[in-house]
Amino acid sequence: MKLYHATSLENGEKIFLEGLKPTWGFVYLTNELKIARRFGGVVFEVDSDFLDEKKLGQYEELLCRLYKCDPFYHYADTIPAHCLRVVMPRERSKKPKKEKVLKPIL
Repeated sequence: MKLYHATSLENGEKIFLEGLKPTWGFVYLTNELKIARRFGGVVFEVDSDFLDEKKLGQYEELLCRLYKCDPFYHYADTIPAHCLRVVMPRERSKKPKKEKVLKPIL
């Protein structure tokens, strides 16, 4: 299953290098790309095959209803950078803003 986490461009650079670290005990994820895009300019894709199933849980129904998605997930550990893929920004009909490109370290 593909899961997504979105963040700001500034945080995206750090995540790209260090991985996704828990905030308030968890890394928050959704299985819907369109929902993830609401939360920031950089979206990371995580393949759940890389995650320890014992640390992955489904979030409360109230949160899911609030953001109109089903379900939200939480992961109780850091997700290493090598398990992440940056999702390309969606194409817009209006003139897009210039986006900074994250480059891998070789």
